[in-house]
Amino acid sequence: MSRLAQALISLTFLLSSVPVQAQLFFHNLFENSGAEAGPASPDGQTVVPVPGWMTSGNFTVVGYGTPGEFPTATDPGPPNRGSNFFAGGPNNASSTASQMYEASPQDASEIDVGHVFYTMEGYLGGFANEQDHAMVAVIYKNAQGEILSSATIGPVTAADRNNRTGLLVDHVNGSVPVGTRRVELILTMTRIDGSYNNAFADGLSIVLISPLPVDPSTWGRIKASYRH
Repeated sequence: MSRLAQALISLTFLLSSVPVQAQLFFHNLFENSGAEAGPASPDGQTVVPVPGWMTSGNFTVVGYGTPGEFPTATDPGPPNRGSNFFAGGPNNASSTASQMYEASPQDASEIDVGHVFYTMEGYLGGFANEQDHAMVAVIYKNAQGEILSSATIGPVTAADRNNRTGLLVDHVNGSVPVGTRRVELILTMTRIDGSYNNAFADGLSIVLISPLPVDPSTWGRIKASYRH
């Protein structure tokens, strides 16, 4: 049996014993993580609301294959992608989208034991040889809002993409600091070239795991089970 298969079996067994009332653990914290919850911009230029996210700038959602400087369904990207992806949007140098999660007393007591881990993944990219790029940050804060630790994925550069339009996966694993009461997720889209912010993202996930059920080397391979 492969290492990945063993990891998935171990994880499935552990999840079967997780109490239903657990709020932060064993599921994808990102809501609308694949930009599928609302309609896409009809032309890529129209900014549309993005359910589940607090946005700034002209952050928007675009459909794969929309005419213009956008990826198609056959360009590099999530293997099980839906119809849409996140885009930086028209006429802005920087746009963002964020989400915040509060730990319940039950979650907090488990976090403070010091054995909570996380794994975060996202497909990030851009257009052709342009340097526009996306980054995702997770920020752990205490009850007073002070930052305890943070981590990022991205950017995926034009060189990483071989100057091809599309999105490539990036991921990071780590431990959740004792004292965490808030988990903040921030997706930042930065324009470097042109007038349109051609930073793209899709297939975002972050999962908190406690206790760690598998070898850390497998964390980056098990996140697909939790994507919304």
